Amino acid sequence: MATYTASCCFLDSLLIFSVLTAFSAAQNISGFTANLYQRDAFYNPNLSQTEMIRRAVARSVWRANMSSSITPNSPTAVIIRDINQFFMKIRLGTPPVDIIAVVDTGSDLTWTQCLPCTRCFPQRLPLFNIRASSSYGTIQCGPSWPCPPWNDIECSNGLCHHDIHYFDGTHTRGLLSKETLWMDSTAHSAIQIPNYIFGCGMDNIGNLLGTGSGVIGLGPGPESIVTQLGHLIGRKFSYCLMPLDPPGRVTAQNISGFTANLYQRDAFYNPNLSQTEMIRRAVARSVWRANMSSSITPNSPTAVIIRDINQFFMKIRLGTPPVDIIAVVDTGSDLTWTQCLPCTRCFPQRLPLFNIQASSSYGTIQCGPSWPCPPWNDIECSNGLCHHDIHYFDGTHTRGLLSKETLWMDSTAHSAIQIPNYIFGCGMDNIGNLLGTGSGVIGLGPGPESIVTQLGHLSGRKFSYCLMPLDPPGRVSHIHFGDWAAVRGPGTIMVPLVPRRSGNFYHVTLEAFTVGRTRIPFTSRSGSVEQGNIIIDSGTALTNLPRYFYAQIKQAVTMQTHAPEVPDPYQLFELCFRKDRSLQLPSIVANFRGGNVPLKRFNVFVTWGSATCLAFGVSESFITYGSLAQQDFLVGFDQYARTVSFKPFQCSRA
Repeated sequence: MATYTASCCFLDSLLIFSVLTAFSAAQNISGFTANLYQRDAFYNPNLSQTEMIRRAVARSVWRANMSSSITPNSPTAVIIRDINQFFMKIRLGTPPVDIIAVVDTGSDLTWTQCLPCTRCFPQRLPLFNIRASSSYGTIQCGPSWPCPPWNDIECSNGLCHHDIHYFDGTHTRGLLSKETLWMDSTAHSAIQIPNYIFGCGMDNIGNLLGTGSGVIGLGPGPESIVTQLGHLIGRKFSYCLMPLDPPGRVTAQNISGFTANLYQRDAFYNPNLSQTEMIRRAVARSVWRANMSSSITPNSPTAVIIRDINQFFMKIRLGTPPVDIIAVVDTGSDLTWTQCLPCTRCFPQRLPLFNIQASSSYGTIQCGPSWPCPPWNDIECSNGLCHHDIHYFDGTHTRGLLSKETLWMDSTAHSAIQIPNYIFGCGMDNIGNLLGTGSGVIGLGPGPESIVTQLGHLSGRKFSYCLMPLDPPGRVSHIHFGDWAAVRGPGTIMVPLVPRRSGNFYHVTLEAFTVGRTRIPFTSRSGSVEQGNIIIDSGTALTNLPRYFYAQIKQAVTMQTHAPEVPDPYQLFELCFRKDRSLQLPSIVANFRGGNVPLKRFNVFVTWGSATCLAFGVSESFITYGSLAQQDFLVGFDQYARTVSFKPFQCSRA
């Protein structure tokens, strides 16, 4: 089968089966933008900068010292059936319903996602409901009547099934079926083909087609639409694919992006907090987070450190009717989850819990011997339903149902965007203070369960954010997906992402920090710079470094700062100087493999009370480039290009 590249344009061109037919395009939304909220300022807009930093750093330090054994994903198959930029419209069933699917000369079997569906990726049109069609039928099989001898077809429990796998772990599985096919035509009235054989996909993982629902196979095999249409087309067809820009064509509406807001946590919930108190709270969260490493062992498969608190929140909506969810945005997490009713144990949060019984579009994900749960970390099958069970080293955990629901993304540029069958975790048994006033996590990681992957062509596997520093009051910054996520122009540094086996993180190579005129290489014990030695993590405030490397940076800062050292009034940082307007601090540059990122003073130093402190943490197990270092930078992730880009920017304008 041919492999195609995703495009922002669907089929506007002419596809002809002998005398058949011209089809118009489906709507395509190639990108969008959501707003990011800084956690502390969002919930308490009046928190001081000091308290916001203190809270963020405390979270970061706690997180940095946690690690676990993370099982790498194991790609399994041939990615020959993949997304394509040209779609065709057919109709199936009685009464007929529209199906928008990829046309592919490299495929034979036509298949589409169907209800009832245990797992389905997002698509624009409703799923095909086999129970709503009077002409739908399955294809039986047994010792005396085997299934058709086609690729990826097998007999199970007396019925023929298709089971198509892809190299990235994406796959579709379901019933080989027969149905009435209707072909629209600009030359004739609708053409009806009874007993058309196709695959009804009821268990689908990944981002195979974005807003499309399946594949229409134009190959030469016996199962292709070309063969099954028989004498109607004489095994002949032709097409004419238009370029993207000729005027006067019928084209799909293209929405290239949308925007939502970022909230600072403490300032959002308490507008009267001082800047000092906001910094103090942020740092305290980071310090608490980093100090959780003492009990970590390599054999702790259930303690996943990447799902943790974060100081920046994003607002989404779930359900029908939609309700607001304020959750942490975290590049170190994949699965989105939120606390739900009915809840046996839930920690405090500011907004009402999500009530699954109040939503008409909520669904669980069934499982069994023939329908396993998605092969994701912390997912298991119990009593016929998929559950998530995520544990943390401090005893905090969330447990509940892996679920599917309609996701709504607000936008300041366009109307709300609706994503059906979004897979997330519904936490119904939660212990601890994982997020404080937040309700869950929005995972921005590279895994198949992350929001970036599930949004499909809407994100194009690209996103960018701009995290504001703590001192501009009353402002929000944004997170962008898709076409609007590009980070380019003067001053942009592009750093290659490095694949690692330790889970779904964004690893890059940090070669050194330059303090003033002193370059301090980040070498391993062997004396060389290790590939992928640091993680870009929006989920922790501090940049966390091994003790030996931190000690060299601390020494260089001390030698180049001519001011008396003082103890940290909050006992969170090791190196502090007396607060003074005339205090001269050395510049610090992050030297990545790919380019150098000069950091501003507020990226590496925090001032509270009578002290100005070096805002780096110490961790031997979880080395992170945290959100403080990323503030007032456009930070863009491109999973296909495998890059992360940094560009200095005033994030209040993002």
